[in-house]
Amino acid sequence: MPAPKPKLLNHTDPRGFEYAVVDLSLLIPDNENPRIAPQADSPSALVELLTLHPEEMLELGKDIIEMGGTSPSELVCVERENGHFVVREGNRRIAARQLLQNPHRIRGRVPDEMYNRWVKLSEHKSVGALPHEFLVVISTEHDPWIDRRHMGSQGGVGVIGWDAIAKRRRALHRTGKKDLVLGLIESLSGEHKDRFGSLAPSRGNVSTFVRLAESTEARARIGLDTDEEGRPVLLHGERSLALLEQILKDLRSGGVKGRPKINTRVLNDATKINEYLDKLEEQVTVPTTPRLTLGSPVATEPRASVESASDPTPAKPAREREVFRRLRVINIPRLRQLHRELMWSADRPAPNAAIVLTRILLELSLDEYLTKRGLLPGSDEDPVARQQAKDFLQAVGRAGLQPLPVIKKALARIGDRSGGLREKLTAALNATTSLPSGMPRKEMQAKLREINQQHIIDTLNDHVHRLLNAPNRQTAEQILLVLEPVFTVLHDTYAE
Repeated sequence: MPAPKPKLLNHTDPRGFEYAVVDLSLLIPDNENPRIAPQADSPSALVELLTLHPEEMLELGKDIIEMGGTSPSELVCVERENGHFVVREGNRRIAARQLLQNPHRIRGRVPDEMYNRWVKLSEHKSVGALPHEFLVVISTEHDPWIDRRHMGSQGGVGVIGWDAIAKRRRALHRTGKKDLVLGLIESLSGEHKDRFGSLAPSRGNVSTFVRLAESTEARARIGLDTDEEGRPVLLHGERSLALLEQILKDLRSGGVKGRPKINTRVLNDATKINEYLDKLEEQVTVPTTPRLTLGSPVATEPRASVESASDPTPAKPAREREVFRRLRVINIPRLRQLHRELMWSADRPAPNAAIVLTRILLELSLDEYLTKRGLLPGSDEDPVARQQAKDFLQAVGRAGLQPLPVIKKALARIGDRSGGLREKLTAALNATTSLPSGMPRKEMQAKLREINQQHIIDTLNDHVHRLLNAPNRQTAEQILLVLEPVFTVLHDTYAE
């Protein structure tokens, strides 16, 4: 069978580049391809390309099958050589396509496992339908264009890859799915141009902004969310705007004195992100205002239509709704984090989360306050339970068994009965009455009566421990309104 001949298209552009359709069998890999060390011949170049990045080459082969051929947006650049065409640009594509056509050319030259994988891939039912002819550009002057393709941006004449925002725009065009980070950047630059027009993330720092904006911790603390239509929502209103403004300024500060230099190397894990956010929140003192919805002509109030069927509570007046954010907690990281999560629950149909977080935040605040003052109610002892634990350990020992240390530790605590939430609350409020910023005794007694009369502790315990009643956000808001003075006095007197 005679060797196929190239089909010249009788087209040569003014620079001398000639176009032709060439059969796959006439294309040979470049043994001086910069991707690999110089090789003795073209077959060795193909093997070296394959073994340099074997998994990537296999994925390229799979992609060629899936897409029905190589990319039509990238022509193959070749030079004539002894009746064949040496590939100067497009070596990986041509090598993968030749292996799909005949994987046996690498038998004995690569590990059996690699060879067998290409044999199996070549047996795919769609391989036979793949084109075996390629549109190529023939010239001896490819080098300047190859350099522009592979040597970076070169001031703009080379290929400039998409940054994180461009990739998100592409995903939006392809899928139609709204993107919080993309919507946030474009809305801030458009709707608040006076503040954000010159602060849009640049190519050099956009990845850092994306990392922050996609962090669960940062979203909660800044107050980032989306509505039903996918538009960005700033849950803390003007405070969210101020935090975002300072973040974008810090991205551009480049280490200006008095401001942190932030980039992906600095904010490389959750701990570093939290440390940065702690400093940010201390520096930005703008108060919380009603939420802002971006991507629309006017800001909107929090919506009431997202309540679940089990929580049909209508929208509450601002006084009750804002108690989640207004709450003042003792200034230590764990309690601040719990408070941020509680605020998060306030803007969603999450009544179970709100109740549980309220209960945890109250008890841990009381524990912290009483421990600092040396007043944490001590444990008393249940002698029966302690004796039973002792008897159990002795019986196990007689049986020749040795319990794990963690089991011994648990059994050692089984007879302890620590002070309950009600006792801790009473002890903490009593302690504040003797402090300058504390709660007057009569006011303290009145607050305890109110808490008892409204069954606040019983309600918290029921929702968290017994689950006899389904919580709703109205219950959580009412509990917080009653407990707000407690949190305030703990905060105000903690350091006294």
